[in-house]
Amino acid sequence: MTRSLKIAPIVLLFCFALAVQGGCKQGPQVCAGNACVEVEVADTAEAMEEGLSGRELLDEGRGMLFVFPSDAAYGFWMKDMQFALDIVWLDASGRVVYLQENLPPCTPGNCPVYKPGQSARYVLEVNAGFVASHGIKPGTALTLPSL
Repeated sequence: MTRSLKIAPIVLLFCFALAVQGGCKQGPQVCAGNACVEVEVADTAEAMEEGLSGRELLDEGRGMLFVFPSDAAYGFWMKDMQFALDIVWLDASGRVVYLQENLPPCTPGNCPVYKPGQSARYVLEVNAGFVASHGIKPGTALTLPSL
């Protein structure tokens, strides 16, 4: 066993110990009550265009938060996706204005655009099933990170 392979478990154990004590910094989170997801923030045109496309999976407890400069009815599609998502549209205060659950990846010749019936400022993408398992529905207030 090489020296680096012997040290790796020690480093992981140290970081785990720090995380338990609150020492490892976590990324921004969006919370629905006690259920939180650590989010990647997409707030540039490039990050928004790429989104979660091309990834094989989204780790449990993770998501992507799209932050728009103004309120509008932003449309989303599942182009180049490998897994199903729940998509949640939020107003400027973090209240759910619209949601779509268990959206499948696009297939050849079938790639619909999902668009809310009203304006939103933020859009949250999470693994399919998150919305149902946490009782999220229109009107639910989510806690957003300070951005």
